[in-house]
Amino acid sequence: MMPIAVFSKVRITSEPRVNTFKGRNGEDITQIYFGCVANEAYKKKGATEYTDVAHFYNFEARSYKAEFIRKYGGKGSLVDIQATVTNQRWEKDGQKFSKILFKVIDVVFLEKIGAGAAPKGKAPADPDFEPPSFDDDQAF
Repeated sequence: MMPIAVFSKVRITSEPRVNTFKGRNGEDITQIYFGCVANEAYKKKGATEYTDVAHFYNFEARSYKAEFIRKYGGKGSLVDIQATVTNQRWEKDGQKFSKILFKVIDVVFLEKIGAGAAPKGKAPADPDFEPPSFDDDQAF
């Protein structure tokens, strides 16, 4: 089981970087990378003023979540994100590198920004989901 992280009220720091690749069945899969910042304020012992610290995190989203974020999100969007935590490792020119990357499970837009901005609320859980139609005469 992968560790899960929840980020509350973080702001997207840049326009998402988009990649497209072919899936196993030949379908096009959209993948985006974007960064978010979480601000923290604290008082040092004996201080009267707060100290502000910004923490930056890298995220990846694929398929319909990527399309949803790309369509409605962008630099400055305030979001809540639930993601799995992964550690990417690679080697280049004999030097080893690693970074923490968060893979988006769920995203909720907390405010509207701009004219074509996201509707406030959650990304769709399934792009093919159609809500059932209920007949008023149907008994339960």
